[in-house]
Amino acid sequence: EYLISHEFFSFRCHIKHLSLPWGWHCEDPTPAKVVEALVPDECFRYEDLPDFLPLEAEARRYTLERRKRPRRMHHFEDEHGIDDEIDRPHASRRLNDADSSFNDQERVRLLRLCREEVHISQENEQNNGDIEKGWTCGTSVCGRGQYDGYAIYPKRFSVNITSHIEFYLARGVDVVVLLSTRDRTISHNSKFSSHCKIEEVVKDEDEMALALMKEALEKY
Repeated sequence: EYLISHEFFSFRCHIKHLSLPWGWHCEDPTPAKVVEALVPDECFRYEDLPDFLPLEAEARRYTLERRKRPRRMHHFEDEHGIDDEIDRPHASRRLNDADSSFNDQERVRLLRLCREEVHISQENEQNNGDIEKGWTCGTSVCGRGQYDGYAIYPKRFSVNITSHIEFYLARGVDVVVLLSTRDRTISHNSKFSSHCKIEEVVKDEDEMALALMKEALEKY
């Protein structure tokens, strides 16, 4: 059985794309933090916008960033079909669909399942992330109070592939990771042109990504 539980997931196979790093653009010389695992979307929240679904949080960040740009950039984006709310094709429709179905009752139900089935809870922080003493939240910050059940992620982070696999194996999930690589120059130029304009950070994050991939390959 793949499922953590039939109640939690309505599908038998869940495919997740892991970017190294994941999240928002780099904004300072500090490389992305490394987290233990990327949890299911239902249990995921960003630290700066914990009241919003991850997709909605990304859309709001993009909208705020777009307002800071010169109007000539707005014209370019409109010409190329870049949505005012988010920079991913067709994401606005998916976002509206998610909003319409994600009511308070559903939020309470999913938070309960995040705690009981995925074992993400504020109580995990008492173990200081020691997996031998108990469960972890996949990241160093577990939601507290009304956010208990959410794993709280920084705006930009990389995922430790080895511990990501172990996170799901510990929860009875059959997990398979596919690693893809490309020419380092192409990867570097792509990141620098669209995600991070700080050369030192780009270099450090690329080295970290390779190290995480090599570690996972050697162990699994």
